[in-house]
Amino acid sequence: MLVLPVVFITSVISLLVLRKVAFKLMLVDTPNDRKSHDGCVPLVGGIAVYLSLLLVGIWERNAISLQSTYFTISGCLVLLGVIDDKFDISAKARLFILLALSIWLVLLKDFSFHYLGNFIDVGAVYMSSPVGCLFSVLAIVFSIVCFNMIDGIDGLLGSIAIVVLSSLAVLFELNNQSTYVMFCLVLIVALLPYIVMNLTLKLPKDYRVFMGDSGSLLIGFTIVWLLVVATQPNQASLFDSELQNKELAMSPVTALWLIAMPLMDMLTVMAKRLLNGNSPLKADRSHFHHLLMSVGLSSRESVVLIALAALVFAVIGVLSEIRMVHEATMFFILVYVFLFYFVSNLLLENVVKMKMEVTQL
Repeated sequence: MLVLPVVFITSVISLLVLRKVAFKLMLVDTPNDRKSHDGCVPLVGGIAVYLSLLLVGIWERNAISLQSTYFTISGCLVLLGVIDDKFDISAKARLFILLALSIWLVLLKDFSFHYLGNFIDVGAVYMSSPVGCLFSVLAIVFSIVCFNMIDGIDGLLGSIAIVVLSSLAVLFELNNQSTYVMFCLVLIVALLPYIVMNLTLKLPKDYRVFMGDSGSLLIGFTIVWLLVVATQPNQASLFDSELQNKELAMSPVTALWLIAMPLMDMLTVMAKRLLNGNSPLKADRSHFHHLLMSVGLSSRESVVLIALAALVFAVIGVLSEIRMVHEATMFFILVYVFLFYFVSNLLLENVVKMKMEVTQL
């Protein structure tokens, strides 16, 4: 377990060093009409986390048995995020690169979602190769995007990531997959310095750092990669040969519960944009955290509320897996939860609009 303190120290040092470099390179986030934070904040959280993971991958290969494929893809995503943070590339260009990387991963590395479980109570559903490949590419891209989209206020992405990773660690531990338990713990520890520097009340604001697109893309990909390992037959052996024919850590439906909060937010925001005649990729302030802040909650209060909601969904998912609740039951409950969330989101948005109209009178 020596690896965990080393990861923490590496992450702290990386953040402190990189934040100084960020100011020199102007790799910082500045306030605008969609961002209300104070001053320029370095966008180096994702780089620090990646460096911590890379160190562990090199130094403790027996503790964290990872293929070079993971570091190659995640490294490309971190680089893409840094370029986007610096030069603000278009959403279409970013989407094209995500699609290209996902296609490469699915077609050349056989990394795919092909098993959906018994989610509609008709027996186990397996997708044929062409359909499975298409679904896999879209699932990988949308999973990455949903974590990228929820990274809108200080500490929110890191908090939700820790909730999801902790839940995955529990399920991997129950299935005796120690390789992935350790990896989840390593990533959690790598994120802790970022959380402390952003959410603690005792550190001055000068120590703040943001994850940036490099962090959200890295975390989104890492989580979807772990979900594939946990839910797809024989996928765990792609990264650890000892896990060949190992039982699944959880059902695909449980995976949806673990990422329910960012997933529902993404689907709701995209639906609202389409209904308003806008591109689903067009940035705005219609996310749930934006609405909460518009009705009077502070940034920290919004993070706590959303993180608690994510925790509730994750706990429900983990308990349903442990208690072996039928997958179809959990799937349809989640559908109803999403419909309730969607309607509540629309109502909250109307409240915000009425509040703005009253303010302008």
